[in-house]
Amino acid sequence: MPSPGHTATDDEAKTTQPMVQATTALKILCLHGKNGCSSSFRPALAPLADALGPSVVFDFMDAPHELGSATDRAWWLLPPGERSFTAPAYEGDEDAIEAISAAWRERGPYDGVLGFSQGAMLAAIITARGALDQGPAPRFALMFGSATPKPYEKLLAALGEQGCSVPTLHSISAVDRMNPPEMGEWVAGCFAPSAELLRHDAGHVVPRDAASVETVRAFVSKFSGAREACE
Repeated sequence: MPSPGHTATDDEAKTTQPMVQATTALKILCLHGKNGCSSSFRPALAPLADALGPSVVFDFMDAPHELGSATDRAWWLLPPGERSFTAPAYEGDEDAIEAISAAWRERGPYDGVLGFSQGAMLAAIITARGALDQGPAPRFALMFGSATPKPYEKLLAALGEQGCSVPTLHSISAVDRMNPPEMGEWVAGCFAPSAELLRHDAGHVVPRDAASVETVRAFVSKFSGAREACE
């Protein structure tokens, strides 16, 4: 114990100063829908980004397949007349999965994954694979306007049988005319018992109303306190 009037040395000051806890921003990988791209998806998440502020970093990624232009993209290709929830097989889906894995290595790791429409189906695939020790494992996932990714139906069913501990939020609209809402319900059921539902009446979109934004903000905010680093 130093005597009265003692001036602490630099070494003593370093050992006696308190540790400061700094919250590290959550990093979420964002997957756009078919016929979109990373830049076109940003405005859809702007209200949520504003609500969460600097506590969350959204990293937007382009799908690997161009459909007509650089801004018209897809995570996989479909046979003529098929939809993602009817096609028995996709073309190029392995490219999408590998692109996600590469992003996880090079730009991540990510805390969560967020997807819309076809991107939500891919988010379901990635999250299920991670939960089953088959790939990168997000801590949480958000899926907006998903349907059943038909070729991966057995993967999701296997997860449902095992039970999933990864928290997920599923945004479902009864007036979705693009992807059947009952399929979104089925996908959510595969992530039970940790799945939560967000119901809205805006259709096939990322909902922007205040109540929906607050529900998503509250869900994501549950994970921000778990990432703290000492400075």
